[in-house]
Amino acid sequence: MQDQDIKYAQIAFPIPVDMIFTYLIPEEFRGKIQVGMRILAPFGKNDKETEGVVVDLSSEEPEIKDIKEILDIIDDEPFYAKDILSLTKWISEYYLSSWGEALKCATPAGISTISKRFVSINEIPNRDKLLEELTKTAPRQAQVLTALIWEGKMTV
Repeated sequence: MQDQDIKYAQIAFPIPVDMIFTYLIPEEFRGKIQVGMRILAPFGKNDKETEGVVVDLSSEEPEIKDIKEILDIIDDEPFYAKDILSLTKWISEYYLSSWGEALKCATPAGISTISKRFVSINEIPNRDKLLEELTKTAPRQAQVLTALIWEGKMTV
């Protein structure tokens, strides 16, 4: 089977529900996505962008009618090695937890992208004057404001 034939990914999310969810792999990610990679996908009633882990790949079409698509791939290479996937699967079965929660426990602190907050700015009246004043009185705030002006949107 060629990588392009693989159209579906089974995803484990860090939630207290012992289920694996099937997602469609968009054309641009086919051949790139691998087991062990972290992805972003719409999840739940509100389709909140949520981090999950690819635990299996398949070319077989699932029975689900309205299958959601993966939004993005977080990693260039698999984040979890096959032995870690096997260990966390065993942990989830032995301790009756979800595989996603076991994977979350195996993730170093500060790595997760689940709850990143973004900030952006709206139009600023007298922007140049404000930046000049901040540079004199609060240089760090001036740096943050300058970065936001250039980037448009940044994580906290």
